[in-house]
Amino acid sequence: MEIALSDGIVEVEYPTQLQSQQVIEIRPRVEGALEKVFIKEGAHVNKGEPLFQINPDVYQQQVLSSRANLYAAQAKLTNAEYEVQKVSPLVEKNIVSDYELKSANMNLKVAQAGVEQAQAALEQANINLGYTTITSPISGLASSINIREGALVQVMSQTPLTTISADGDMFAYFSVSERIVSPNERPEHIPKARLRLATGELYSELGKLDFASGIVNPTTGTVLLKAVFPNPKRELSTGSSGTIIIPFEVIDVVLVPKSATYQLLDKTMVVTLDENHATRSQVIAIAAVSGDNYVVSDGLKPGDVIVLEGVSKLRDGQTVKPIFKF
Repeated sequence: MEIALSDGIVEVEYPTQLQSQQVIEIRPRVEGALEKVFIKEGAHVNKGEPLFQINPDVYQQQVLSSRANLYAAQAKLTNAEYEVQKVSPLVEKNIVSDYELKSANMNLKVAQAGVEQAQAALEQANINLGYTTITSPISGLASSINIREGALVQVMSQTPLTTISADGDMFAYFSVSERIVSPNERPEHIPKARLRLATGELYSELGKLDFASGIVNPTTGTVLLKAVFPNPKRELSTGSSGTIIIPFEVIDVVLVPKSATYQLLDKTMVVTLDENHATRSQVIAIAAVSGDNYVVSDGLKPGDVIVLEGVSKLRDGQTVKPIFKF
């Protein structure tokens, strides 16, 4: 066969790790003893569902104290209002000086500010009390639980209580050479991907490809892509590994049938013929696989002649009478 440039479809594989479109670390906003864990590790939770209960006793007392302070502040405000009402007519009749009314009005403003401060303190106390019940902000799968009942929950702890991976699509990130995909290429023109799971099985849903970054990494010359896979049956989970399989069209490349090659140690070889039809073994570099053909990146060029059949019977330097395949 005489080598000529042709087109083909190659499947390129990239290792990847799956990630939910939203992964949220569950952390406490108040401290205290963990009273109750409502969920099991790996369980599915719904948005708003209780996850953990911190002992609320201290925060309930803070609410009661703040409410009492508000009542006291409101009583002071009422007294200040009465004082203004009492002094105002006396000033109008010049019984007391204008200073007394200004002082009463100033005390009224202080009392009003005291009520606002007490109201804010009560609202904050209620918020803190609400924080003792930790609920899920999203629907999804819970990861491992990093604390047990009775342990002290601390706001500044570096370890989250658990992590929730949201329901819905799963993202698979991987890098592709800019020679294969340009950042300027429209995402809808990029073929859909398949996913081979760690078990070796192919996932039933196809993934839609999109750019995770429009910037080429200057060090590696790669573009970061993501494949978005539907996950209606929750078969995929965050952290799982797999392999992305993408079919790419290659244009004007050298394609050689696999059957025309043989292995010599770690090298892939073909047998070529010179102008006198003498045989010579030639090392080739394989860039990809296209069906039953290899995409050759080095070792052959258009116009070269290779032997398709009977390769195992030939030695270098033999002269043969070729029958060309058209």
